[in-house]
Amino acid sequence: MRKQLIYLPLGLLFLITTTACNNAPTEAENTGLQAKEEPEKIPAFPVFSSYKEAIEAMRIHKDESMVSHGTIEQDKIKDFKGLKYFAPDSSYIFRAKFELLKPEKLVFKTTDERAPEYYKFCKISFSRNGTDLSLFGYVENPNAPVSIFVPFKDATSNKECYGGGRYIDLDYKGEKTMILLDFNYAYNPYCHYNHTYSCPLVPLENLLTIPIMAGEKKLYE
Repeated sequence: MRKQLIYLPLGLLFLITTTACNNAPTEAENTGLQAKEEPEKIPAFPVFSSYKEAIEAMRIHKDESMVSHGTIEQDKIKDFKGLKYFAPDSSYIFRAKFELLKPEKLVFKTTDERAPEYYKFCKISFSRNGTDLSLFGYVENPNAPVSIFVPFKDATSNKECYGGGRYIDLDYKGEKTMILLDFNYAYNPYCHYNHTYSCPLVPLENLLTIPIMAGEKKLYE
């Protein structure tokens, strides 16, 4: 039987939800700056000082929940000093081009025999230092999408970051042309912290050629 799971939104309210990693809490945190449909209506980047404080507060609460909800394995709790992160960096927030796709049903491979079904839902395109990049987003129910699952690997994978890649969860508010993509909320699959979790593997189509030096680093070698 699955556990009920913990969201950590930026407002630091705890919500019960489901997750990509079976039995693992997700971090579908929202910056509170949801992009609107038309580019000219997209809000400016947040004031970095208060944004940084909000990110750091969320990370403190997440450290507490990793222990209290059993995500960190019992024999490692005494040595747990908190998750590791890149410093908050507003240059990794993108007003990304959002392209809705005809939903395509996919079966994800995972770290065990579990085979969850998702639908390829959208293409998210952005540019970093002159390099054009894109990621695909997936949903569980294309008829009533609430959260877009964006797994990815980048040039930090197997180096600063977990080799299995990282995830971002985007709240979906009906965007059609643009969406806010914030890599400061990139998080590790929970199978990095506990061998009992089953986590989707990153599809080959979501491999980035550049380093994304934002979000969670790996905790263990």
